[in-house]
Amino acid sequence: MSLLIIGGTGTLGRQIAKRALDEGYQVKCLVRNLRRGNFLRDWGAELVYGDLTLPATIPPSLKGVRVVIDASTVRPTDDYNAQKCDWRGKLALLEASKLA
Repeated sequence: MSLLIIGGTGTLGRQIAKRALDEGYQVKCLVRNLRRGNFLRDWGAELVYGDLTLPATIPPSLKGVRVVIDASTVRPTDDYNAQKCDWRGKLALLEASKLA
């Protein structure tokens, strides 16, 4: 089964990705910074550039995916605010998922 993990570079997301890979799932991670996600690639995940605040980047990440796990959220150090990422970004993810 193929999974898309959003927020895979974060504290929770990386644990989910590692466990899924260890259990034999095909894992794809949507990441804003491909370099920051290199450890996920080293573990066996496929990295796909995407940003919940840029809705046009979401649909390509859904290709071939059966399950989406969203472990993303804003951090105090991010340039994004909760309205932009955690609300509008999640709505964009839901809409893109319905069409995939």
